[in-house]
Amino acid sequence: MASTANRNFRLEGMDDVDRRLGKLPGASARKVVRGGMNAGLSVLVKQMRREVSAEPGLSPNLKKALKRVINKRFKKRKRQDALDAKAGFAVGKAREPQRSGKNKTGKGIGSKNVHWFALGTRLRRVKSTGKSVGKIKQVRIISRATSAAKGAALQQVRAVGLRTLEKEVNRLRREG
Repeated sequence: MASTANRNFRLEGMDDVDRRLGKLPGASARKVVRGGMNAGLSVLVKQMRREVSAEPGLSPNLKKALKRVINKRFKKRKRQDALDAKAGFAVGKAREPQRSGKNKTGKGIGSKNVHWFALGTRLRRVKSTGKSVGKIKQVRIISRATSAAKGAALQQVRAVGLRTLEKEVNRLRREG
């Protein structure tokens, strides 16, 4: 996790990187934290997409649509000098729906309705006719992907963070 209390950037759980970050100016520390977190989230997003591919019972078109809406994003908190990073379904830029197969009705799976698959639905019926429109089984890939990619993601955060840290230190030495 990246946090920024009193404009000091920290990478919790990575003491070797954290000690060095305290000695950098804010902009350089932010660049190091953001680079490391971006690398870690990339590993996590790739694993989520792999988990969608491995999920049984989904059509190839549905798998393609679900993979399309998995992404990552950074957001700066307004009241604090902090970065929030997250990855998952419908994160990042909004994606237009794409149809998942031969279904002629509806627009398909996009950022605005992927939650049906992430959370699942109960048996649904059309209000006016009472006709059953089925239910959607929950796709449980986020927790599996997180546990599978946690070690690799943290390793990537540390590696890229240290590499970016060295670049920033060398740049500051040349300038000052």
